[in-house]
Amino acid sequence: TAEGELMGLRHKTLPIYGVQFHPESILTEYGRELLANFLKIQIATAASRDSAVAERA
Repeated sequence: TAEGELMGLRHKTLPIYGVQFHPESILTEYGRELLANFLKIQIATAASRDSAVAERA
C-alpha cells in the first residue's frame, strides 16, 4: 500500500503466493478482481504442475 503495508507476497522460486484479503469488508475496493486474479494464478500454476507431472509419467 501507499503506507508501506505488505498486502501480498510471492516466493522467489516456488509457486507460492499469498495475499491479505478481507472479503467481509464492504470497503475492499476491487476485492472481487483481486480474488479472481489470485485464483487465475493458482489455476494456471496447478495446470502447469499437473502437465509437468503427466509428462514425467
